[in-house]
Amino acid sequence: MTVSFLYNTERAPRHVTDVVIPPNLTVIESYAFTGCTSLTSVTMPPTITTIEGSAFCYCTSLSAVTIPPSMRLIWSDTFWNCPNLETIELHPSLPCIIIKYGMRHYHSSQINDKVGTLYNVFNQKPFFPLSKRMYKLITNNGNDTQYDDVCDKDAIFVNWKVYSQKRNEQGRLLLYTALEQGVRWSNGLREIWEGNRAAIEEVDTITGLEAFMMAAVERNSSMETVYKLLIDHPGAINPYVRLTQQLASNRKRKVSNE
Repeated sequence: MTVSFLYNTERAPRHVTDVVIPPNLTVIESYAFTGCTSLTSVTMPPTITTIEGSAFCYCTSLSAVTIPPSMRLIWSDTFWNCPNLETIELHPSLPCIIIKYGMRHYHSSQINDKVGTLYNVFNQKPFFPLSKRMYKLITNNGNDTQYDDVCDKDAIFVNWKVYSQKRNEQGRLLLYTALEQGVRWSNGLREIWEGNRAAIEEVDTITGLEAFMMAAVERNSSMETVYKLLIDHPGAINPYVRLTQQLASNRKRKVSNE
């Protein structure tokens, strides 16, 4: 028998089989569906930003879940002990997510033997683990500052194919924010560039500099970074080579005229 339930922050009855979450909600609260052993289907709207701890613990019949592109916070024990959950699909437009250190972390937050943990789910392409320093950098660029309480035990994963496309309120792409902050090629800049290679063909909207120029003028500039940026976009230096050649030609002409 199908028993549908419209979630509205109250805990669901344990006998429900499918759940619909209305688009006016942004948070699925802790223990919302814990112990709903007949639950097989959950429909999440693209407004949900947070799933709190143990929200779907012991949902033993749940087999598949799709994480919407709006999701930003999820607790590590959200799907703890869901033995039949075989698929956690990540929406391709999901840019970045924080896995909060859950209360059941001492149980390794294991979903089941096949899926492992949420850390296993997100630690695969197109997602990459992110340091707290880099997270602060990219969220400032994307004006996404509501999660400043990230602690050292939390894990952050980013989809560079999505996040590298972001512009801040000045129209600046993430590549140029990273260069201004001194991020080096081998310390994260490569992944940002690979997420949006077309960014290198633009100039910075704030300084007016080419990418390789910004890499060169920073106090802790790296020759490797400058070289890699030029290798990918050698045309960026051509106008300056022509200008140098023109200036040299003008000087020679002036000397010969004297």
